[in-house]
Amino acid sequence: MKISHCCVAMLLTLLLASATAGTKLDIAPSHQAAIARMLTASKGDQQVLAGLMNELEQLRVSHAPGQANLREFIDAIQPGQITEHIIPVYAKYFTREDAESLANYFETPGGFKVINAMYNNVKTGSNMWLDSVLLTTPERSALIAFLKTSAGKKFFQPSLPLQEDIKLAFKTWVQGWMEDANKKKMKQAFAPIIKDFDRQIADEAAGIVSSPSTLSPAPSAKNTVYDQIASIFADNTRRTQENGQRFEADLAQIGAGQLMMPDNFISQSGIDEGKLKLQKMADVLDRFLKAGDDIFQETRRQTNEIAMPPKDKEAFLKGIEKSWARIYDENIRYGEIQRNMLEIYRRMYEFMESRLGKVAVRDHRLVFSENADLEIFRSLSAQLAAESEREKALAKENEERRRKAMQSFR
Repeated sequence: MKISHCCVAMLLTLLLASATAGTKLDIAPSHQAAIARMLTASKGDQQVLAGLMNELEQLRVSHAPGQANLREFIDAIQPGQITEHIIPVYAKYFTREDAESLANYFETPGGFKVINAMYNNVKTGSNMWLDSVLLTTPERSALIAFLKTSAGKKFFQPSLPLQEDIKLAFKTWVQGWMEDANKKKMKQAFAPIIKDFDRQIADEAAGIVSSPSTLSPAPSAKNTVYDQIASIFADNTRRTQENGQRFEADLAQIGAGQLMMPDNFISQSGIDEGKLKLQKMADVLDRFLKAGDDIFQETRRQTNEIAMPPKDKEAFLKGIEKSWARIYDENIRYGEIQRNMLEIYRRMYEFMESRLGKVAVRDHRLVFSENADLEIFRSLSAQLAAESEREKALAKENEERRRKAMQSFR
């Protein structure tokens, strides 16, 4: 009887809630150009960046992991990207005429002073009062007049929908960027594991017994969440492989491959020896399944202890629970198949024990004196073959699951 082990592989997916920015506007080139000019004149990109830096400083105290993620995002921002992402939002609320009117004002000496004051206040995180801006009398008169215009009111008293859409646009941008960045980090951390996985698949296809894994995560200057996950995954894979190879070695030492030798069934000593082997195999199977469950539970415990932002961790654990459920189900089904096979072998040996003296061996084959006994033996053999097919199907299912899991990290 061949009892192959099912290698436990975790499906690790970091689930990031994705936001949508609503219906995409069809913006005329002239309208888009006017919004871009308005944002340049009002230092829109610089003010947004200053706001992000303020948030970065707040996270330094309240949430170190979040600060690291935001720092990476800010460092990755390229010139013009901020304007590119907020043009569609402003185009939804500001007409081309509004944008031109705002740009015209902010390009005046007085408007330039107002925008500089706004920018400095954003940098320092303080509130700005327009009457605190040092303006000449004509400049102040121009400001008062401008505040009464439709464009002025929209800009200096932004509506709640505009503010919410700006937040949503940035949330979508940041989440999309983070998802791409996370995938790159995960792929880097899992590169050695993917290589080892491919080696295992190639060995299995060639019928080669793989050597024990010596996996370790890819070198990293930082002990990131992805490095931690990869380390746990590598340890899980190594221990699972060792457990499976120990199981196969124990079965070979017991002599599991000789259970169906014809000479075992025609003497009491052969029957007794076969029954003893079955008992030892059952004990070995129990140890193998118990060790596999211990590895699974330890992997689960280590994963739960990874330090992550609460929302990310909740999504991550929710996603990985599905993988854990499938792995646990496979292990249970595997144990059931092996125990079924051992039970069939036990019944076969007990049946042959009751027919001692009525069965002989000729040309290395069993010869039954009664056809009814032959049919019973064939029925038991067919049941073994059916369980063996179930085992092969489960192994194929397990391999396919691992392939899909690994595909996310290529």
